[in-house]
Amino acid sequence: MTPSPWLLALGLYLTLSSQISAEESLGRPFILSAVEDAKRMVDEAYKYSREESLARVQKRSASASDVLRLLKQPARDTRSAVRAADYMENTLRLIQERAHHAHKRSLNATDLLTADELSTIARLTGCAARVQPPSCRTTPLINKYRTATSVCNNRKNPRLGASNTPFTRWLPAQYEDGVSQPKGWDRSRLYNGFLLPLVREVSNRILSTPNEGIESDRNYTHLVTLFGQWNDHDLTFTPTSPSIRSFSNGINCDDSCEQADPCFPIRIPDGDPRFGSNSDQCIPLFRSAPACGTGNTGHIFGANNVREQINSLTAFLDVGQVYGSEDAQARDLRNLTNDEGLLRINQRFTDNGRELLPFSTMPVNNMCHPPEDHQHLWLGRGALLRGR
Repeated sequence: MTPSPWLLALGLYLTLSSQISAEESLGRPFILSAVEDAKRMVDEAYKYSREESLARVQKRSASASDVLRLLKQPARDTRSAVRAADYMENTLRLIQERAHHAHKRSLNATDLLTADELSTIARLTGCAARVQPPSCRTTPLINKYRTATSVCNNRKNPRLGASNTPFTRWLPAQYEDGVSQPKGWDRSRLYNGFLLPLVREVSNRILSTPNEGIESDRNYTHLVTLFGQWNDHDLTFTPTSPSIRSFSNGINCDDSCEQADPCFPIRIPDGDPRFGSNSDQCIPLFRSAPACGTGNTGHIFGANNVREQINSLTAFLDVGQVYGSEDAQARDLRNLTNDEGLLRINQRFTDNGRELLPFSTMPVNNMCHPPEDHQHLWLGRGALLRGR
Protein backbone atom coordinates (compact mmCIF):
# COMPACT_ATOMS: atom_id res chain seq x y z
CA MET A 1 0.00 0.00 0.00
CA THR A 2 1.47 3.36 -1.06
CA PRO A 3 1.27 6.07 1.63
CA SER A 4 -0.60 9.21 0.64
CA PRO A 5 1.39 12.35 -0.18
CA TRP A 6 0.05 14.24 2.83
CA LEU A 7 1.26 11.51 5.20
CA LEU A 8 4.72 11.72 3.65
CA ALA A 9 4.67 15.50 4.02
CA LEU A 10 3.56 15.24 7.65
CA GLY A 11 6.32 12.74 8.42
CA LEU A 12 8.94 14.96 6.79
CA TYR A 13 7.67 17.98 8.72
CA LEU A 14 7.82 16.16 12.06
CA THR A 15 11.32 14.87 11.30
CA LEU A 16 12.60 18.32 10.37
CA SER A 17 10.88 19.88 13.36
CA SER A 18 12.61 17.53 15.77
CA GLN A 19 15.95 18.18 14.08
CA ILE A 20 15.43 21.93 14.26
CA SER A 21 14.41 21.73 17.92
CA ALA A 22 17.56 19.80 18.76
CA GLU A 23 19.68 22.09 16.61
CA GLU A 24 18.30 25.22 18.16
CA SER A 25 18.37 24.16 21.79
CA LEU A 26 20.13 27.10 23.35
CA GLY A 27 21.00 25.81 26.80
CA ARG A 28 21.40 27.56 30.14
CA PRO A 29 25.01 28.82 29.62
CA PHE A 30 23.94 30.48 26.36
CA ILE A 31 21.03 32.21 28.08
CA LEU A 32 23.02 33.31 31.13
CA SER A 33 25.70 34.76 28.86
CA ALA A 34 23.09 36.77 26.94
CA VAL A 35 21.59 38.10 30.17
CA GLU A 36 24.97 39.18 31.54
CA ASP A 37 25.98 40.80 28.25
CA ALA A 38 22.67 42.66 28.03
CA LYS A 39 23.04 43.92 31.59
CA ARG A 40 26.57 45.13 30.94
CA MET A 41 25.51 46.83 27.71
CA VAL A 42 22.58 48.64 29.34
CA ASP A 43 24.57 49.61 32.45
CA GLU A 44 27.39 51.06 30.34
CA ALA A 45 24.91 53.04 28.23
CA TYR A 46 23.19 54.38 31.35
CA LYS A 47 26.51 55.34 32.98
CA TYR A 48 27.84 57.04 29.86
CA SER A 49 24.59 58.93 29.34
CA ARG A 50 24.40 60.17 32.91
CA GLU A 51 28.03 61.32 33.02
CA GLU A 52 27.82 62.98 29.60
CA SER A 53 24.59 64.81 30.42
CA LEU A 54 25.92 66.10 33.75
CA ALA A 55 29.20 67.15 32.15
CA ARG A 56 27.35 69.28 29.62
CA VAL A 57 25.36 70.98 32.36
CA GLN A 58 28.39 71.64 34.55
CA LYS A 59 30.30 73.08 31.57
CA ARG A 60 27.29 75.30 30.81
CA SER A 61 27.22 73.81 27.33
CA ALA A 62 23.85 72.12 27.74
CA SER A 63 21.36 72.65 24.94
CA ALA A 64 17.60 72.95 25.34
CA SER A 65 17.42 69.29 24.36
CA ASP A 66 19.84 68.36 27.17
CA VAL A 67 17.77 70.22 29.77
CA LEU A 68 14.52 68.67 28.57
CA ARG A 69 16.09 65.23 28.63
CA LEU A 70 17.26 65.67 32.23
CA LEU A 71 13.77 66.74 33.28
CA LYS A 72 12.33 63.60 31.68
CA GLN A 73 14.82 61.16 33.19
CA PRO A 74 13.48 58.34 35.37
CA ALA A 75 14.67 58.40 38.97
CA ARG A 76 14.62 56.15 42.02
CA ASP A 77 12.39 53.09 41.61
CA THR A 78 11.22 54.27 38.18
CA ARG A 79 14.79 54.02 36.93
CA SER A 80 15.01 50.47 38.29
CA ALA A 81 11.76 49.55 36.53
CA VAL A 82 12.97 50.98 33.22
CA ARG A 83 16.35 49.28 33.61
CA ALA A 84 14.66 45.89 34.11
CA ALA A 85 12.64 46.39 30.91
CA ASP A 86 15.80 47.32 28.98
CA TYR A 87 17.61 44.28 30.40
CA MET A 88 14.81 41.99 29.24
CA GLU A 89 14.41 43.50 25.79
CA ASN A 90 18.13 43.53 25.03
CA THR A 91 18.60 39.98 26.30
CA LEU A 92 16.04 38.74 23.79
CA ARG A 93 17.62 40.86 21.06
CA LEU A 94 21.06 39.35 21.72
CA ILE A 95 19.63 35.82 21.75
CA GLN A 96 17.91 36.43 18.42
CA GLU A 97 21.03 37.93 16.84
CA ARG A 98 23.28 35.11 18.04
CA ALA A 99 20.83 32.41 16.98
CA HIS A 100 20.55 34.03 13.56
CA HIS A 101 24.34 34.15 13.26
CA ALA A 102 24.65 30.49 14.25
CA HIS A 103 21.89 29.11 12.02
CA LYS A 104 22.16 31.61 9.13
CA ARG A 105 18.44 32.32 9.06
CA SER A 106 15.93 34.58 10.73
CA LEU A 107 14.70 33.24 14.06
CA ASN A 108 12.45 34.64 16.75
CA ALA A 109 14.13 34.55 20.15
CA THR A 110 10.94 33.67 22.02
CA ASP A 111 10.30 30.73 19.67
CA LEU A 112 13.66 29.24 20.63
CA LEU A 113 13.10 29.40 24.38
CA THR A 114 11.06 27.15 26.61
CA ALA A 115 8.62 28.56 29.13
CA ASP A 116 11.09 27.81 31.92
CA GLU A 117 13.90 29.59 30.07
CA LEU A 118 11.72 32.64 29.48
CA SER A 119 10.79 32.67 33.16
CA THR A 120 14.48 32.49 34.07
CA ILE A 121 15.26 35.49 31.86
CA ALA A 122 12.35 37.44 33.33
CA ARG A 123 13.56 36.69 36.86
CA LEU A 124 17.24 37.48 36.21
CA THR A 125 16.46 40.78 34.49
CA GLY A 126 14.07 41.86 37.24
CA CYS A 127 11.02 42.05 34.99
CA ALA A 128 9.22 39.20 36.75
CA ALA A 129 9.12 41.13 40.03
CA ARG A 130 7.62 44.11 38.20
CA VAL A 131 4.54 42.26 36.99
CA GLN A 132 3.85 40.01 39.97
CA PRO A 133 0.91 41.06 42.17
CA PRO A 134 2.11 42.45 45.50
CA SER A 135 1.15 40.97 48.84
CA CYS A 136 -1.20 43.44 50.50
CA ARG A 137 -1.26 41.48 53.75
CA THR A 138 2.30 42.49 54.61
CA THR A 139 1.69 46.21 54.01
CA PRO A 140 1.50 47.96 57.41
CA LEU A 141 -1.68 49.87 58.28
CA ILE A 142 -3.15 49.09 54.86
CA ASN A 143 -6.67 49.16 56.30
CA LYS A 144 -6.17 52.65 57.68
CA TYR A 145 -3.99 54.55 55.21
CA ARG A 146 -3.42 54.49 51.50
CA THR A 147 0.11 53.78 50.25
CA ALA A 148 2.38 56.38 48.67
CA THR A 149 2.62 54.25 45.54
CA SER A 150 -1.14 53.47 45.55
CA VAL A 151 -0.26 49.76 45.54
CA CYS A 152 -3.08 47.81 47.22
CA ASN A 153 -5.53 50.73 47.05
CA ASN A 154 -7.64 48.28 45.07
CA ARG A 155 -7.52 44.86 46.73
CA LYS A 156 -8.89 43.00 43.71
CA ASN A 157 -6.31 44.60 41.41
CA PRO A 158 -3.43 45.72 43.69
CA ARG A 159 -1.41 47.41 40.93
CA LEU A 160 -4.34 49.34 39.46
CA GLY A 161 -3.37 53.01 39.33
CA ALA A 162 -0.07 52.41 41.14
CA SER A 163 3.12 54.25 40.26
CA ASN A 164 5.63 52.66 37.88
CA THR A 165 3.01 50.64 36.01
CA PRO A 166 1.98 50.84 32.33
CA PHE A 167 -0.50 53.45 31.21
CA THR A 168 -4.02 52.30 30.38
CA ARG A 169 -5.06 53.12 26.81
CA TRP A 170 -8.40 54.59 25.80
CA LEU A 171 -7.72 53.65 22.17
CA PRO A 172 -5.68 50.75 20.73
CA ALA A 173 -2.03 51.37 19.95
CA GLN A 174 -1.13 52.00 16.30
CA TYR A 175 2.46 50.86 16.01
CA GLU A 176 3.97 50.61 12.56
CA ASP A 177 4.93 46.96 13.03
CA GLY A 178 1.96 46.20 15.26
CA VAL A 179 4.23 45.70 18.28
CA SER A 180 6.61 48.54 19.15
CA GLN A 181 7.85 50.63 16.21
CA PRO A 182 6.25 54.10 16.12
CA LYS A 183 4.61 55.47 13.00
CA GLY A 184 7.16 57.12 10.76
CA TRP A 185 9.94 54.66 11.63
CA ASP A 186 9.83 53.45 8.02
CA ARG A 187 9.84 56.73 6.10
CA SER A 188 8.85 55.04 2.83
CA ARG A 189 5.66 53.50 4.18
CA LEU A 190 2.38 54.88 2.87
CA TYR A 191 -0.71 55.56 4.95
CA ASN A 192 -3.94 55.83 2.98
CA GLY A 193 -1.77 56.25 -0.09
CA PHE A 194 0.34 59.09 1.33
CA LEU A 195 3.65 59.50 3.13
CA LEU A 196 3.41 60.87 6.65
CA PRO A 197 4.54 64.51 6.82
CA LEU A 198 7.64 65.34 8.83
CA VAL A 199 6.66 66.31 12.37
CA ARG A 200 8.90 69.37 12.13
CA GLU A 201 6.93 70.55 9.10
CA VAL A 202 3.65 70.12 10.96
CA SER A 203 4.88 72.11 13.97
CA ASN A 204 6.33 74.83 11.71
CA ARG A 205 2.97 75.35 10.04
CA ILE A 206 1.09 75.48 13.33
CA LEU A 207 3.54 77.86 15.01
CA SER A 208 3.75 80.10 11.95
CA THR A 209 0.32 81.51 12.79
CA PRO A 210 0.81 85.27 13.36
CA ASN A 211 -0.27 86.88 16.60
CA GLU A 212 -2.90 88.82 14.68
CA GLY A 213 -4.53 85.52 13.79
CA ILE A 214 -4.96 84.48 17.43
CA GLU A 215 -7.92 85.70 19.43
CA SER A 216 -7.78 85.77 23.23
CA ASP A 217 -10.54 83.89 25.02
CA ARG A 218 -13.10 86.19 26.61
CA ASN A 219 -13.99 83.83 29.47
CA TYR A 220 -10.82 81.99 30.48
CA THR A 221 -7.32 83.14 31.40
CA HIS A 222 -4.02 81.29 31.32
CA LEU A 223 -4.69 80.28 34.93
CA VAL A 224 -6.96 77.52 33.59
CA THR A 225 -3.96 76.05 31.77
CA LEU A 226 -1.82 76.24 34.89
CA PHE A 227 -4.50 74.51 36.98
CA GLY A 228 -4.69 71.75 34.40
CA GLN A 229 -0.91 71.46 34.42
CA TRP A 230 -0.91 71.13 38.20
CA ASN A 231 -3.36 68.23 38.01
CA ASP A 232 -1.39 66.68 35.17
CA HIS A 233 1.74 66.72 37.35
CA ASP A 234 -0.23 64.77 39.92
CA LEU A 235 -1.39 62.08 37.51
CA THR A 236 1.18 61.40 34.80
CA PHE A 237 4.90 61.47 34.15
CA THR A 238 6.26 59.52 31.18
CA PRO A 239 10.04 59.16 31.44
CA THR A 240 12.23 58.86 28.38
CA SER A 241 14.94 56.27 28.00
CA PRO A 242 17.92 56.98 30.30
CA SER A 243 20.31 56.23 27.44
CA ILE A 244 21.45 58.82 24.90
CA ARG A 245 23.06 56.21 22.69
CA SER A 246 21.72 53.16 20.91
CA PHE A 247 21.86 49.81 22.67
CA SER A 248 22.34 47.90 19.42
CA ASN A 249 25.21 49.78 17.75
CA GLY A 250 26.35 52.37 20.30
CA ILE A 251 25.72 55.47 18.16
CA ASN A 252 25.22 58.73 20.02
CA CYS A 253 21.69 59.97 19.41
CA ASP A 254 22.89 63.59 19.45
CA ASP A 255 25.39 63.03 16.64
CA SER A 256 23.44 60.91 14.19
CA CYS A 257 20.24 60.91 12.17
CA GLU A 258 20.10 57.12 12.31
CA GLN A 259 17.04 55.54 13.86
CA ALA A 260 18.21 52.99 16.42
CA ASP A 261 16.26 52.48 19.63
CA PRO A 262 16.01 54.63 21.72
CA CYS A 263 17.10 57.24 19.13
CA PHE A 264 14.19 58.55 17.03
CA PRO A 265 15.59 61.80 15.52
CA ILE A 266 13.37 64.51 14.04
CA ARG A 267 14.32 65.21 10.45
CA ILE A 268 14.40 68.75 9.11
CA PRO A 269 12.14 69.68 6.15
CA ASP A 270 13.42 71.72 3.25
CA GLY A 271 13.15 75.46 3.82
CA ASP A 272 13.01 75.20 7.60
CA PRO A 273 12.98 78.72 9.13
CA ARG A 274 15.79 77.84 11.53
CA PHE A 275 17.92 75.25 9.72
CA GLY A 276 17.45 76.53 6.15
CA SER A 277 17.28 74.51 2.94
CA ASN A 278 18.79 71.08 2.33
CA SER A 279 19.80 70.67 5.96
CA ASP A 280 21.33 67.34 6.86
CA GLN A 281 20.87 67.97 10.58
CA CYS A 282 18.38 66.32 12.92
CA ILE A 283 16.84 67.30 16.24
CA PRO A 284 17.63 64.63 18.86
CA LEU A 285 14.58 62.80 20.16
CA PHE A 286 14.45 59.87 22.54
CA ARG A 287 11.68 57.33 22.81
CA SER A 288 9.67 56.97 25.99
CA ALA A 289 10.90 54.21 28.27
CA PRO A 290 9.08 50.86 27.92
CA ALA A 291 7.29 49.03 30.70
CA CYS A 292 8.18 45.49 31.71
CA GLY A 293 6.00 42.80 30.22
CA THR A 294 5.00 44.78 27.11
CA GLY A 295 6.12 44.99 23.49
CA ASN A 296 8.30 42.14 22.29
CA THR A 297 8.24 40.65 25.79
CA GLY A 298 4.53 41.09 26.47
CA HIS A 299 3.26 37.63 25.62
CA ILE A 300 5.81 36.09 27.99
CA PHE A 301 3.74 37.45 30.85
CA GLY A 302 0.36 36.81 29.23
CA ALA A 303 -0.15 40.47 28.29
CA ASN A 304 -0.96 42.02 24.93
CA ASN A 305 2.07 41.90 22.68
CA VAL A 306 2.22 45.70 22.36
CA ARG A 307 4.78 48.12 23.78
CA GLU A 308 3.39 50.24 26.59
CA GLN A 309 4.82 53.30 28.29
CA ILE A 310 5.39 53.52 32.03
CA ASN A 311 3.71 56.05 34.31
CA SER A 312 6.02 56.89 37.20
CA LEU A 313 3.18 58.57 39.13
CA THR A 314 -0.05 57.25 40.61
CA ALA A 315 -3.33 57.57 38.72
CA PHE A 316 -5.02 59.09 41.77
CA LEU A 317 -5.48 62.76 42.63
CA ASP A 318 -3.41 62.29 45.78
CA VAL A 319 -1.14 65.36 45.48
CA GLY A 320 1.78 63.08 44.73
CA GLN A 321 3.71 66.01 43.27
CA VAL A 322 3.93 67.29 46.87
CA TYR A 323 4.07 64.13 48.98
CA GLY A 324 5.84 61.81 46.53
CA SER A 325 4.70 58.75 44.60
CA GLU A 326 7.30 56.31 45.93
CA ASP A 327 7.93 55.09 49.46
CA ALA A 328 11.55 56.27 49.58
CA GLN A 329 10.71 59.73 48.28
CA ALA A 330 7.78 60.06 50.68
CA ARG A 331 10.09 59.21 53.58
CA ASP A 332 12.68 61.76 52.44
CA LEU A 333 10.02 64.48 52.41
CA ARG A 334 8.51 63.51 55.77
CA ASN A 335 9.45 64.86 59.19
CA LEU A 336 10.27 61.66 61.05
CA THR A 337 11.35 63.32 64.31
CA ASN A 338 7.79 63.06 65.66
CA ASP A 339 4.51 61.28 64.99
CA GLU A 340 2.61 64.27 63.61
CA GLY A 341 2.99 63.12 60.01
CA LEU A 342 4.02 66.54 58.69
CA LEU A 343 6.40 67.35 55.85
CA ARG A 344 9.95 68.46 56.51
CA ILE A 345 10.59 72.19 56.43
CA ASN A 346 13.64 74.40 56.12
CA GLN A 347 15.21 75.02 59.52
CA ARG A 348 17.27 78.06 58.43
CA PHE A 349 15.02 80.21 56.29
CA THR A 350 11.35 81.17 56.03
CA ASP A 351 9.28 83.32 53.71
CA ASN A 352 7.95 85.95 56.13
CA GLY A 353 7.09 83.21 58.60
CA ARG A 354 5.89 80.74 55.97
CA GLU A 355 7.72 77.43 55.67
CA LEU A 356 10.10 76.69 52.83
CA LEU A 357 11.26 73.36 51.45
CA PRO A 358 14.27 71.80 53.23
CA PHE A 359 17.72 71.77 51.69
CA SER A 360 18.76 68.59 49.94
CA THR A 361 21.59 66.63 51.52
CA MET A 362 22.11 64.50 48.41
CA PRO A 363 23.97 65.38 45.19
CA VAL A 364 21.49 66.61 42.61
CA ASN A 365 21.35 67.28 38.90
CA ASN A 366 21.30 71.06 38.81
CA MET A 367 20.56 72.84 35.56
CA CYS A 368 20.48 76.46 36.70
CA HIS A 369 23.39 76.91 39.11
CA PRO A 370 27.09 76.02 39.17
CA PRO A 371 28.21 73.03 41.26
CA GLU A 372 29.26 75.22 44.22
CA ASP A 373 25.61 76.24 44.76
CA HIS A 374 24.33 72.67 45.08
CA GLN A 375 24.07 72.88 48.87
CA HIS A 376 21.35 75.51 48.52
CA LEU A 377 19.02 73.43 46.38
CA TRP A 378 15.66 72.51 47.84
CA LEU A 379 14.55 68.97 48.42
CA GLY A 380 11.27 68.57 46.61
CA ARG A 381 11.91 71.20 43.94
CA GLY A 382 12.75 68.44 41.48
CA ALA A 383 9.52 66.68 42.37
CA LEU A 384 7.52 69.76 41.47
CA LEU A 385 9.45 70.46 38.26
CA ARG A 386 9.16 66.90 37.01
CA GLY A 387 5.63 66.21 38.15
CA ARG A 388 6.70 63.73 40.77
